[in-house]
Amino acid sequence: MASYHFSMGDSSRGPIGLCARVDADSEEQALSRLQDYLAACEDFELKRHVGSEPHIEYCNVYIAVENMTIKDIDEVEDGKEEEDDNSNT
Repeated sequence: MASYHFSMGDSSRGPIGLCARVDADSEEQALSRLQDYLAACEDFELKRHVGSEPHIEYCNVYIAVENMTIKDIDEVEDGKEEEDDNSNT
């Protein structure tokens, strides 16, 4: 099993960024797991503390999971390092 890091959008260059790390046996499985997880959420709301900003009623973030692809994976950790570390103990 490997750990796949997804990076979509870029908040250092644009207004929205999203990243996620997913454990899976393949890129396709990682994508499917992330899409299923996000699709199960109706929307994402940025919570605010009472009195923190009285002029903003709400801010929802919508994610089009159907537009996500394995090209959004920017890093893969194969889990071998963790296995090697555990074998030394």
